[in-house]
Amino acid sequence: MDDEAYESIFRPVIAKVMEQYQPGVVVMCCGADSLSGDRVGCWNLSFRGHAAVLDYVKTFNLPMLVLGGGGYTIRNVARCWCYETSRLLNQHIPDSIPWHEYMDYYAPEYKLHVPACHPANRLLSHRTPRLLLVTPCRGFPCLAPRQLIRPLCGR
Repeated sequence: MDDEAYESIFRPVIAKVMEQYQPGVVVMCCGADSLSGDRVGCWNLSFRGHAAVLDYVKTFNLPMLVLGGGGYTIRNVARCWCYETSRLLNQHIPDSIPWHEYMDYYAPEYKLHVPACHPANRLLSHRTPRLLLVTPCRGFPCLAPRQLIRPLCGR
């Protein structure tokens, strides 16, 4: 699952959830195990792709409680949550990581953003959008956009 595939799925699903349930508040758990190179996860998201869902949910102008969760490559979890905090606050932060006693965790780039290029994760990228669109169709038909599930579910 890369950034483009992720966005093509979360936008219509979140739009339908907002339309269907009209929530007064949003609680999000932003697990970082979907990031490229995570030791446990198998997706291939960049930090920008991961934060895109926050940016999209913010457009609904609802109060948000954003929680961290998941993520098993600690240097990337710290980068991700730092970047997402900046996105939530609409604050630009530089790509270079300021010096601190734990700098070795950020080698060799010493940057906030690192490339999303985990080779093993790329092998699954071509199948993921179809698999994820079929799943909401079967378990949560009210959430799946009709124009997306008809060709996949035979409706």
